[in-house]
Parts: sequence; C-alpha cells; structure tokens
Amino acid sequence: MHIPRPLGTTRAALSGAALVGALAAGLAAAPAGAATAAAPAGPAAAVASPPAVQAGSAPSVAPSVALSARVTAIKHGLGRVTLSGTAEPGRAVFVGGDVVESAARVASEDGTWTARIRAQPGDRVLQVAESGVWKPVDVPVTILRLLAPEMTGVVDDSGRSVALSGSGYPNARIVITVDGERAGTAKADANGDWSSTVRGLAFGQRHIGAAQHFDGAQNGGVDDVFLVDGSAVDVRADVDHDRGLIQVSGRAPSGTELGFLHDGAAITGPDGAAVSAVPGDDGVWRASLPLPGAGVRFHAIDVVTLVGGTEVGRTTTSATIPEPLTARVQSQGEGRAVLVGGGEPGATVRFTHENGAPLRDGDGAAITAIVGRGTWQRTISTTGLGGARILLTADVGGSVVGRAAVTIG
Repeated sequence: MHIPRPLGTTRAALSGAALVGALAAGLAAAPAGAATAAAPAGPAAAVASPPAVQAGSAPSVAPSVALSARVTAIKHGLGRVTLSGTAEPGRAVFVGGDVVESAARVASEDGTWTARIRAQPGDRVLQVAESGVWKPVDVPVTILRLLAPEMTGVVDDSGRSVALSGSGYPNARIVITVDGERAGTAKADANGDWSSTVRGLAFGQRHIGAAQHFDGAQNGGVDDVFLVDGSAVDVRADVDHDRGLIQVSGRAPSGTELGFLHDGAAITGPDGAAVSAVPGDDGVWRASLPLPGAGVRFHAIDVVTLVGGTEVGRTTTSATIPEPLTARVQSQGEGRAVLVGGGEPGATVRFTHENGAPLRDGDGAAITAIVGRGTWQRTISTTGLGGARILLTADVGGSVVGRAAVTIG
C-alpha cells in the first residue's frame, strides 16, 4: 500500500474543532449502520465536509474504544479509497478532508467501522473524526494515475497452452482468467514485468484476462482473445505410383483424430470405410489415401482434426497426380529405333531390358530421356534387341512417377 509521509493540512481539511463540531451537529443521532453519505460533486474544498460549527468542550468520559483509522484498499483508477478502523460502538464516524465525496458511518457493536470515499489523484490527507472525540485522525494516502497494464501471448497449439507475458505495476499480483474462470496468478517484479503459462486449454477462441491487484483492490486489467488451433501442420501429400496411393503425413495435437475429405465428402479406403489417422505422442501421423480417377491433375484434400467428433481444426493440402508415362516405337530400321511418348514434365525416363539390364549407348552410359512439355523422344540401337521388351521408368527426384513398356520388332 502506498502511504507517503504525513502531509500538512490540505486546502480541504477541517480543523479538529470544526470537524468534531460538525459531528456533534449532524451525526451524533445517526442510527446504527447508516449508509455512506456522498457529498455532491464539485471542488473538494467546497464539498468535502459538512458546515463547521463551534465545537463544545472535550468529553468528560474517555471512550472505551479508541478512534483509529487505516486505508484498507485503493481503487486508483476510480479514486475510491476504503478505510477501516475502530470507534466507540454506536458513535458516528465522519471521513472527510481532501476528498471529492465524504462519508459518514456509525460504529458497530464490536467497535469497528468501514467507509469509502472518493478523492482526486495525488497525495491526499483524509481526516476521520468521531462524535464526542476532540481530536480527529489524519490519514495520508496517495492515489495514482495508472497506465493500463499490457499483455502478449504466444500460443502453442499442439500443447494447448498460451505463454503470457506483460507489464504492470511493480510487485502487483496478476490474476489470470480464461473465459471468465480463474486459471492462475502471477507476480510482477520490481520493474512491473510478469509472465505465466496457462495450460490445458480447449481448442478454439479463448478469452484470457489479466487483472492487476495491489493496494487491496483490483487496479486495472487487460484481456485478449487467443485462438488455440487444432489444425494439422507440416502436412504433405506424396503420390506412391507403384502402390496407387497418396501418402499423407504431418503433425497434429496428440489426443485428436484426423479425417480426410475431398469436395466435402469423406475419402474412403478399399473397404469403403472412411480413412482416419491418430497422432502419436509426438504428434506425428500418417495415412494412405487412394488415387483419384483418371484425368485428375490436382487432388485437393482437407485434413480435419476432430475431438470427440467435433472439428477443432482444418488444413487443406493438394496432391499433384503425375501425368502417365506412355511409350511407342515411332520408327525402326537400319539398326535403330526411335521411341517417343508422354509423361510428367521434367521427369527422367530410364530404359531397361526385360532381363533387368539398363540400356546403354556406345560410350557405355545408361540411356535416358527428359520429358519436356509433356513429351519425350529417344533413339536407341536395336542391336541384340530383336523381339525384346523394353521397360521404361519415369522418376522425379528419385520418386517413380510412371512406368511403361514397348516391344522392339
């Protein structure tokens, strides 16, 4: 709590005689438990205290409960100060001084009282007086002009957590809430910096707040909305030509299940059941999907993340279906054959005898051809190949994207 050294009499402070006199005139007969009396709005000097009257003589009998007062909470942004203390049971207690709104209370049967006043920011001196008691109590208090606290967050989707950090008032207690429910606390350091991580979050948009507490009250706060996304990441789709499959893989939060859609319909396997995958503890998953029908070049796949059958994320990927490899003998004669065909642009076509031996040119190098704009051509020697079947393989980056065969006449 921020209480500076006692200040001198301020512009709105009543003298001890005036304050006690006011109590004698207006509060001595107040009923027990009377509500706080707020002065009308206006300059503090004009509205802080009731009209002064001449004080009477000091009481002949000392009270059994001494008058005391202390600040128990300050809401700096509103200028609201809560005071508590002791006084003779049943006696009226008035809180005034350098205030905008004063307050009057009656001490309870156990000799305690609580009151709330409002004052302007800055160093203030509050005065507390009790009916029948000559000398009021001065209570210095500082009301701060606060900047709003700050908060940033880094979302870990797979870990279902948000790492928060921020700045606020030095040594303040930060109360963190998620969707209105308390989720933890943090302590600001001497520079006002704080950090905390909230875990176990549900997927979707989460409303996270950080309320700043010091001087016995909440003094400001900040909130933001963070998306905890269950969508799969690092998704790739590779065509396995030889197996007639699309191999899809990626990472997703553990504890989820993945489904696969094309044009809104579930992709099914050979058994007619929808293909699904479950991430391992490390989040890695794999699935095998059938190739689409002939003529499809780009095959869109929606990877849907599910928790209990509810979608919590979606990632769209696409598999590029290679152009089929084709081959034919365009011409043959004088010990040579011209082979032509089509295939995946950029693919390398390799030629192998049906006995497994690669075809080689006169220099002993393996014969290959490059598919240009969808077509290729290669002239080979037919020596020793009469009636032989030649196997052709097309690959891109070492992955087979097509196979074909021709027979040399």
